[in-house]
Amino acid sequence: MNMKILMTNTKLLGIIAIAFLAGTITSGAVAFADKDEKNPFSAALGKLSTALNNEVTRATGAEQTLTTSLGNEVTDRKQGDVNTLSSANGYTDAQLAAEAAARAAADNSLQSALNNEIVARKQVETLIPISQQCPANEHMTGIDAAGQITCN
Repeated sequence: MNMKILMTNTKLLGIIAIAFLAGTITSGAVAFADKDEKNPFSAALGKLSTALNNEVTRATGAEQTLTTSLGNEVTDRKQGDVNTLSSANGYTDAQLAAEAAARAAADNSLQSALNNEIVARKQVETLIPISQQCPANEHMTGIDAAGQITCN
């Protein structure tokens, strides 16, 4: 086979392959006058068709796997966001409730101490004779060494 025929056959095979891939011809539309085993185009076109179908099947499967994996990852990330937000809200709510309870307990303790102090002051005032109490416009400042109330 000379070089000119080989180049012509190679170009023809390329044109047939491109037309086949583009869908403008099918494998049954290519006919050769010479159908003996020496014609490489018929076998090459069959191999090309098989390889193309195999690649389409592989690529379609790979794309489906990627699509499924991506969908699963998106779902997992969304659930992770929901879990994180829920955990943060739960922590914050618990801290706020603990602080509110601590403030309420402190308020109750202070009010109780104030009430006890008021009762104690009233009891002391009832024990002091009227003659030793401070005048209405003065306040008791303490008790001197002799046990007398001092006023100001």
